[in-house]
Amino acid sequence: MGRTCLRMVASMSLLLGGVVALGADPGAGTSSKAASELVALMKSRNLDAIAAPDPEQQDRFVAALLIPDVQLLVVGATTTAPAYLQSQLAQHLYRDAYSTLQSAAVLKTKLFFQDMGSDGLTEGGSLDIMYEHGTEQTVFDGDWKRQKISKAAYDKKLQKADADYAKMLQLLIEALRAAPGAV
Repeated sequence: MGRTCLRMVASMSLLLGGVVALGADPGAGTSSKAASELVALMKSRNLDAIAAPDPEQQDRFVAALLIPDVQLLVVGATTTAPAYLQSQLAQHLYRDAYSTLQSAAVLKTKLFFQDMGSDGLTEGGSLDIMYEHGTEQTVFDGDWKRQKISKAAYDKKLQKADADYAKMLQLLIEALRAAPGAV
């Protein structure tokens, strides 16, 4: 009976350890790591902006503007001026490309994130905002009631937004790594 009891305790410890590990950082999603990595890469290159084409969708671009120690602004959209944006990228005019993408986006394709703290979409930390289609705003601050949706709907929207945001950040990270002088 002693061995059986010991096995049960060991099994319970492993199970509880896994649950604790899974819940160790409940607000951190997939975008947290990507945001940290992008910010570090941008700082190491003394960049306040970066932009890149989306290889999965023609005429779609992603761009970010970093305000150090404050926020990361990231936009992705199909543009009405793809050739102009490509020429800005070729000249490394990333801030201009960010501005062009903000102003020449096809609204129904536009996805824009205000990542306060530049730490990814997190709950309980900083206030993060997502704009879809140019005007539909969702505030990620843990208060789903203010959004006039259920907790389940809020959680689902946050999970999808986090995945979309992480994907956009990853495109920018890959562009920085592929650029001459990559770190």
